[in-house]
Amino acid sequence: MRLFFLVFTIFAFLSVSAEKPPAIVSRMANTQGNLIIFSHQEEALFKIPDLPTNFQNESQQILKIRGKLFLLIPGSGRIYELAIKNDSVNLIRVDKTYFSGFTFQSLSFNINDTIFSYGGYGFWHFNGALRVYNPQFNEWMIRPTDKYIAKGIVYNEIGNFHFIDTSSKSLFISGSKYLPVPSKKQNSGINPDYDKLFKLDITNANWIELGQINDVWRKYYGYTSKGILAKNENEYQILDPNSNRILKIKGKTLEKLIHTPKSNEYQDIKLSFCVGNMLYVGDLNNWIDSVYINPVDIVDQGDLLYKKNNPLILLLSKSNLTIFFLVLLNIFLLIFIMRKWHRKNTSLDVEEYIPPIVLTDNGVGSDLLNVREKDLLLNIYNQSINNKVVSIQQINDFIGVGRRSLEVQKRSRTDIIQAINQKCIFLTKNTEPILLRNRSTSDRRMFDYFIKAERFSDVEHILK
Repeated sequence: MRLFFLVFTIFAFLSVSAEKPPAIVSRMANTQGNLIIFSHQEEALFKIPDLPTNFQNESQQILKIRGKLFLLIPGSGRIYELAIKNDSVNLIRVDKTYFSGFTFQSLSFNINDTIFSYGGYGFWHFNGALRVYNPQFNEWMIRPTDKYIAKGIVYNEIGNFHFIDTSSKSLFISGSKYLPVPSKKQNSGINPDYDKLFKLDITNANWIELGQINDVWRKYYGYTSKGILAKNENEYQILDPNSNRILKIKGKTLEKLIHTPKSNEYQDIKLSFCVGNMLYVGDLNNWIDSVYINPVDIVDQGDLLYKKNNPLILLLSKSNLTIFFLVLLNIFLLIFIMRKWHRKNTSLDVEEYIPPIVLTDNGVGSDLLNVREKDLLLNIYNQSINNKVVSIQQINDFIGVGRRSLEVQKRSRTDIIQAINQKCIFLTKNTEPILLRNRSTSDRRMFDYFIKAERFSDVEHILK
């Protein structure tokens, strides 16, 4: 009887069931292909009992990937599969995220089958971190970029423009209205990047400043075949940063869609998405509607989304003049080093090289192991060939966090072990992690790490 009660309790926390899914959610489930769904509600879409109290009323975001719906909770890092079965909604947690608390108001999106999260607010400032979800380890990982551009998606605020281009694997954003880290003198100041448009090439992790954008208040509904569908205070538009165009939509078709028939009241739209030029909208009950945006109603009047930067002005500006001379100095330094290398006919000893990130279908990069990761791998290998294991404390001391807090130790240890396993998977084409762990025989609360004997040859090949 106790066992039955325990199983029932665990299942209740892992799966949350509703009586009936909203009609718009059923439509998402029956739609082919990946989807990015827009939520128009600042509060939670679904009630999830196992969420901590401070997350219960937070906004939620929905993505459809590989035929499955996923519900993401900004601020917590949690991901739930939103499964519809027997005309009911089941929310099943799929991640193993430990609470982070700095991703409130973050932007969640997917490119191919990979889930990303960008920016967000927490600990009294906005951040510019790009995070990628690794389904193999069911955890989020930071993907470094060449610049740090803070961003937060704040409802009903100017400065919320964002665009996901899945074909070129790019993210477009406008600068956040607020300062990333407010100072006492600039506590209410406007971010100097506020009126700028940026593009992130996710493959190479490089940011480009495209120009100045007139980022007025807009409400976004979905991705059409020509761009992102939006409405400002006066009209419906399709915004396309790739062609740098604001396309206008003629007629009253869309206006009629979001008004209650025979009245001037707006429908209570909670969710929306587009499939091609078909727009679907609905509430959290049974109301759902759709409309086809006829291409003949889409008009290009030559309106620009942003004003392109003048390369000469950017080059000669005070802020970039210093960068220009630093780049020039580095070029001369590089030439000097290369000439010295040719004279000695020896290879240049680069301590740590991080090549450009290459996205594959599962989102895993092709980064090579850096020096620190190789040293730890070698240390565990040497112990394993002598039938010994490496304890958590030994790893903490080895990576230099032995005297830090438990939280810092855990985060640092997890990051380097996951990095080694992911890169070794890529290098060896073997999906089994190369670093394994077992419960410590001396303390069952702890783990010891080791490498199996049949993987010794893989390690030797990687470290040679």
